[in-house]
Amino acid sequence: MPDSGNVLDSSRLFFPACFSTTFSNVTGVTGLQNQQNSCFYQNFSSTYVSVGVVTNQSSANCCKFPVSFLPSGYEGSSFATPVVSGEIMGCLLGTPGAVPQNCLNQISTTQSVHQVTVNGRYLIYTSPHLTP
Repeated sequence: MPDSGNVLDSSRLFFPACFSTTFSNVTGVTGLQNQQNSCFYQNFSSTYVSVGVVTNQSSANCCKFPVSFLPSGYEGSSFATPVVSGEIMGCLLGTPGAVPQNCLNQISTTQSVHQVTVNGRYLIYTSPHLTP
């Protein structure tokens, strides 16, 4: 279960993610432990967060993006956002006439159990094997 202190709602707004309901060109992103739970320090919302990124699903790497120069890796939406942005950009470049929302639908999955993002939307990212 996600930490209720990290939920974004009308009394707890965090920007730019909370602009996602106002501007179609803003995509709110969060890090997820799994399809139903946000990472410990990550904000989440079924209203404002467009998509979550589930990283390597092992307990050692939960919510972390490994890098060759830091064995513990990095955690946070600042690292999850480029994953989503890159996937959307790849779709836009590879699909003539595509729009960001269609690409987001194409690259992600939805599920309806415990929604920590809009429509329970998430994508799974498996980091490539890094060699030091």
